[in-house]
Amino acid sequence: MSDHPHADDELSAFTMDILVYNEYSGESAEVKVPESVAKLSDEPYQELIYRGTFHDHPVTVKIWGVGATAAGQELLEMYESEKLALQTLEDLKVTPRILFDGYYLIPNVDRRAKVLITEWREGRTLRSCWRELSQHQRNLVRTDLLNFFHVSLKRGIYHDGLRHLESTLWDEQSMSLTIMDFERAKEWDNEDTTIEMNDVAVNETAIILEAAYSL
Repeated sequence: MSDHPHADDELSAFTMDILVYNEYSGESAEVKVPESVAKLSDEPYQELIYRGTFHDHPVTVKIWGVGATAAGQELLEMYESEKLALQTLEDLKVTPRILFDGYYLIPNVDRRAKVLITEWREGRTLRSCWRELSQHQRNLVRTDLLNFFHVSLKRGIYHDGLRHLESTLWDEQSMSLTIMDFERAKEWDNEDTTIEMNDVAVNETAIILEAAYSL
């Protein structure tokens, strides 16, 4: 079984093509996802994450069943947080690139769900592969984490969900780190001094690495 956090619903014989619509132009596109996407019809206020196929390429598909209820509003905030963070940090190359931003019409429910389709990033979670990494690779992880926190904090984004080591992927072939899952990322007051933000970046990196070394 894959230890990729977005691969729990790997494409199988039970797939379906769904239409998603561009948030701005309304133009439609087709994406292939597991049939379990139909769960939104039974329980619309939830987040679904799949590995899918878009324009013949593997992708991550995230669907949020937003709405006027408290649960629906929370999911809308999660979608907006994810979208803003990926757009703001795209130039760092450590986050998945957004390929499609739009909505999905939930079957049998008069409601739209927000959809983000992002590039698929290969790798294993730090939790699953840390013990196998060489010291050189561990140093590269530390450097990437430090740089990520330095830049993201300056741009007003604080991702404190990396400590469980599940939202960070290490790809051995490219020797690169991927940071993802920004649904619950927080806003950061980037009026703080550079020294203060550097301290936070160093501290967050140290917490993550301490968790990794304790595995």
